Amino acid sequence: SGVGHDAVERLAACLPILTFTVERLWLASNALTSASASQLCRLASHRNLRELSLADNGLDDDSVFDILSAAATSRRPGDGPSWVLLERNAIRSPPLVLERLRLAG
Repeated sequence: SGVGHDAVERLAACLPILTFTVERLWLASNALTSASASQLCRLASHRNLRELSLADNGLDDDSVFDILSAAATSRRPGDGPSWVLLERNAIRSPPLVLERLRLAG
C-alpha cells in the first residue's frame, strides 16, 4: 500500500499553495516508480523543500536523474543545500547518474 502515484500527484499540486512552509517531505517505502517521476520532480523543485526522502521505492536511473536535476535547478544562490535521499531504489548505476548530472551542469 503506501502513498502511491495519485497521492503524490495531489501532493505536488497542493504544495505550492499551502499557507505554511514544507521543508521536509518523507515518501520512503511507498513503492513509487517512474510513473510518479514527473510529480516527484514537481515536489523536488519546490524552493522551500530542504529534504525529500524517497528511500526504499522503485525509482530507476532516469527517474532519479530527472528528480535530482529538478532539485538542483530550483536552488538559488544562498538557499543552502537540498537533500534527496534515494537509498534502496532501482538505480542500476549510481556513478552513471552522477556523471549525467555533472555533464548537465
